[in-house]
Amino acid sequence: MRKGIKMGNENTIKKPRVCGVSVVADNIILLTVQEGAVEGGVQIPYEPMPGETLEADRDIPGLVYIVKDGERIGVKVEDRQLGTRRFPFENIVGDKLDTESADDPESYRINGVRPVRVYRKTKPNNMADP
Repeated sequence: MRKGIKMGNENTIKKPRVCGVSVVADNIILLTVQEGAVEGGVQIPYEPMPGETLEADRDIPGLVYIVKDGERIGVKVEDRQLGTRRFPFENIVGDKLDTESADDPESYRINGVRPVRVYRKTKPNNMADP
């Protein structure tokens, strides 16, 4: 392997990492590469933070955005049982995969031998809100 695909442990999300290797057929090996991770999206008790303001949605009654530095970063949620909650928006963290290297057979060696072809399929395994 060359640049673009970095091995890492389960908790490393900064660099793309190989998280699975499978033999699919006599002449096909599948590498599963994790690129980035989704953070946020978990409700926590709401407490106003310095620099934040609240902005009511114009079209949806009761929808209140939490705004910091002019950007909507989450919503304030009223919950009858749990009280007022903060729901931060999800975002993707971590480096992007170098797809040029990932698509190049020169980037790989298997027992010292370069593969003839490399195919790549991108499949999200978790989605962040846009």
